Amino acid sequence: MIEVINPGIYSSIQDNGRFGFRHLGVPVSGFMDAFSAELANKLVGKESGSALIEAAFTGLHLKFHQDYQLALCGAQVEAYLNGNKLSINQMIAVSEGDELVITKIEEGVWSYLGIQARVLTEQVLGSQSQYSSITKTAKLKAGDVIQTELLPLSSSSNSRLRITNFSDTLNRIEVQAGPEFKSLPKGLQANLSKIEFSIDHQSNRMAYILEHPLWPHDHTIVTAPIIPGMIQWTPEGRFICLMRDGQSTGGYPRVLYIPKEELNKLCQIQPGKHFRLALNL
Repeated sequence: MIEVINPGIYSSIQDNGRFGFRHLGVPVSGFMDAFSAELANKLVGKESGSALIEAAFTGLHLKFHQDYQLALCGAQVEAYLNGNKLSINQMIAVSEGDELVITKIEEGVWSYLGIQARVLTEQVLGSQSQYSSITKTAKLKAGDVIQTELLPLSSSSNSRLRITNFSDTLNRIEVQAGPEFKSLPKGLQANLSKIEFSIDHQSNRMAYILEHPLWPHDHTIVTAPIIPGMIQWTPEGRFICLMRDGQSTGGYPRVLYIPKEELNKLCQIQPGKHFRLALNL
């Protein structure tokens, strides 16, 4: 089992998410950065979509009460095992009594701890992803004990990965025109790629607020389906991108859409860092 000494800024159990229930108002949830989460699962020999620990920024502190093989992927962090600095994107062997702490973040937001064990948390509507009002708790808290079932060691016990310079991928996000794209002023349509956006500090797993003053408007639409990656244009003139825990319907114009691969990148942009939206028409 794994004991949560400190959950840090925001940590939870996530898997690939729950599908088929958005018509009931149930969000997909699941990995914020599916690419990094699946790397962590692959390194420990787990199936795609398997549940793991997702942590935002720093502060996560875990104590292990069994021997495990782990993999830490995602954000570029400083992490320590019993005071010894760890490398990310490779297998990590831990023993009973060992403690892991994420102390500093250099690039990115979300980290993923793959565990070579079956995570035995509650499953609701086909998913273990924690979400308020769906699961008993929305996130991990100090004192939580995560029960596990050990899996056989894989042949990849010495595996490691080299990842392209993390920061080089986060300054340009490719987007597509949304259903109400033409409601944007023509000047904004033509010059979108020249605008520098940043992530507002109030952003979370439900939505990222793209900070840059745009034109206020009075366009409205009949409440319509929205999915993760959809960018809505608020009356105040802000772009809001729906994330994994976002609602299933909305009434703001759906002006842009970020495909899943690019959404993985967007979620790793730290608040205050600048980036551009590259429109593919």
